[in-house]
Amino acid sequence: MYSIEEVDKDSFFVEASAVNTYLYCPRRCYYEYVQNEFESNIHTILGDQVHENVDELGVEDRRGKTIYKAVKLFSQKYGVVVKVDTVEEYDGEIYPVEYKKGKSKVWKNDKYQMALQVMLLEEKINKPINKGYIYYVGSKERVEIKITSKIREEILHTIENIKKLYSTMKIPQGVDNQKCKQCSIINICLPDERKILSNKFIIK
Repeated sequence: MYSIEEVDKDSFFVEASAVNTYLYCPRRCYYEYVQNEFESNIHTILGDQVHENVDELGVEDRRGKTIYKAVKLFSQKYGVVVKVDTVEEYDGEIYPVEYKKGKSKVWKNDKYQMALQVMLLEEKINKPINKGYIYYVGSKERVEIKITSKIREEILHTIENIKKLYSTMKIPQGVDNQKCKQCSIINICLPDERKILSNKFIIK
C-alpha cells in the first residue's frame, strides 16, 4: 500500500520540498528547483544527516504502531510528488511524521510542507486526515500540526506560484533579510551585492 510508486514521466510534478523552500524564499526556490543550482552548508549537511535514518524504504512495528519509512506519493490532482519521512498507523489513525534537525520552533514553511504531505496521503488512502507531526531532533520533541482549510488553500496557491517559476523562467524577488545569512546559496544569490548595485543605480 505504501511502496514506492513510479511517477508518470510525461507529467510535470512539483516537489513538496519546493513548497517549503518557496515559503522560505521564492528566489531560493527558483535557483534550486528551476535552475538546479545548489550549495551545501552546515545547515543542509545536518539536515541530510537527520534524514539518513528514515530515507531507507521499510516497515516496522514499534509499541503497537506500524511505521512506514520513506513513503513516496504523487498526486495528479495537485501536480505534486513527495517523499514522506515516515507514515504512522496507530489506533485507527494514520498520519505523516516529518523529521527536522532543529529545536521545536514551528516555522510556516515546515508547517505547510507537513500539511502538503497530509493532503497527498489522504488522497492516496481516500480518507480525511487533519493532522501530522514534526519531530525536532535537536530538542527531541514531537509537535502536532493541525491542518486547516486555510492552510490547504494557501498551499494550492503556493504550488501555482512555483509552477509559474518554471513557465516564466523569471527570477523572483528574494526575501533579502536576516534569513540570507543562513542560506546555503548566498554565494549564488548575492543579496548584499544586489543591494549595493540597486542603491547605486537609484536616480536621485
